[in-house]
Amino acid sequence: MCADRESAKSKDESTVVSSSVLSNQSVINGTVYLQTLVLKIEHNGKELQVRTILDSGSQKSYISERVIKVLKLRPKSKQTIVHGLFGGRETSPHSHLVFDVYLKNFEDTYAHSVEVLSQKKICGFVPKIVVLYTLQELKEKNITFSDLETKEHDIELLLGADVIGNILTGNSLKLSSGVTVVQTKFGYTMIGNTSTIYNKLYSNVDFLHCANFTVTDLWNLDTIGITDPTEDAKRKHAHSDFLNQFKENLSVLPDGRYELPLPFKF
Repeated sequence: MCADRESAKSKDESTVVSSSVLSNQSVINGTVYLQTLVLKIEHNGKELQVRTILDSGSQKSYISERVIKVLKLRPKSKQTIVHGLFGGRETSPHSHLVFDVYLKNFEDTYAHSVEVLSQKKICGFVPKIVVLYTLQELKEKNITFSDLETKEHDIELLLGADVIGNILTGNSLKLSSGVTVVQTKFGYTMIGNTSTIYNKLYSNVDFLHCANFTVTDLWNLDTIGITDPTEDAKRKHAHSDFLNQFKENLSVLPDGRYELPLPFKF
């Protein structure tokens, strides 16, 4: 990684040519969980909950322009940054406003002030935990995820390597479903993907649940598609008689309309 190159434009503005690499989100079959949690941003008596992602692949931390407008944050300076992308590509110099924001965890038990840069959009869709086995395991271990307690879906805040190193507690736990729970001072996050065996297991369980069979249905031949040939013949014969009766009773009126009498009378 090249050293940062700075050239001062004014007292409150600087140009920083550096690499700010953001982790890539793979689009493949299966779900890989990234480290997300919900934090509170407090400013001038206002408080806003924001869905946050921890990205150690980014040297800087970023906040969405939407949050900046909602809380009416005031910048303290400006930085121009060249972003290094996956594959060695670099963007053209891009200007970012710099803010100091006061963050609190979901339970209001920890607070920390961080420096963030403005960004129109942080990233695309980041999934929440939906695997039943993992959720049950978290419940048994009394682990609460703030990301599951709210309805926020868009990522509005990214905490990069400049912040992550200060909030990690060093505690982590590998779950039997394959993911790893990481504890931070702001709360628990999760990273990794669930084991294939559990994904297949719960797919089968969901299928059987949707079928909604009773115990007696499991030995009912009709339920599993095995029928009596005699009964099949009777049904086919009745269907054929109905079609013949339909054709015999159908007539065309002088005005071109079709007329069909009711098959029964009261």
